[in-house]
Amino acid sequence: MNSENLGMYAALDDLVQLIKDELSVGYDIQIDKIWEEKSVGFVDDRRDRILIYPKNERIQPFGLYGCDWLHTTDLAIEIRSFGDELKLSAIVNNISKVIKSNIRRPNFVDIMMTGSLTENDKMRNMFKHIINVTYRKHNP
Repeated sequence: MNSENLGMYAALDDLVQLIKDELSVGYDIQIDKIWEEKSVGFVDDRRDRILIYPKNERIQPFGLYGCDWLHTTDLAIEIRSFGDELKLSAIVNNISKVIKSNIRRPNFVDIMMTGSLTENDKMRNMFKHIINVTYRKHNP
């Protein structure tokens, strides 16, 4: 594991655990880090999925002579559902509420939602929403 990416992996693990612990939609949803999926076509129309993956990490020195470092990690939460747009909306709203209520996290400066994008394909009855999240960590 590369030392420059320690903030990225810590943020990713924290976000996966946060969603697993606090998501409450009334049924089981599969939550995975995207690289843990081994198959090529991993779309499953029988269950909803949440895929979480890192996008970027910015490392900024600050303090006297750059002795402290602030790692800002961007992650994406990709929510996939089939058959019902209302079901997807309920999951998105629930995840949004979980993130907003946990803005302060142990071992991190903060966590923030920075974007939200819907990529629904109603022709094929596939519903997908992406939430962008930013973690900040001091000296990982």
